[in-house]
Amino acid sequence: MILESIWGPGYINEHHYLKVHAYLIRTKLDDEQVEFLQNDPSVGYRLAVHEADIGRYRNTIPASVNRSMIVSI
Repeated sequence: MILESIWGPGYINEHHYLKVHAYLIRTKLDDEQVEFLQNDPSVGYRLAVHEADIGRYRNTIPASVNRSMIVSI
């Protein structure tokens, strides 16, 4: 669903695209322990934010982001 939403129907089977972009995001976040960008096989990817930081980032999240995919840790 993510692949089709972002790149279009021609990329639905290009799973390596998603893995590469997840790796690049984790690299930028310095997330070697997979703490922030988490993969849930039944759901997809979700962004996890420390409870203490939620208030600081709440206003910077675009309205188009599904906020239910952001979980506190």
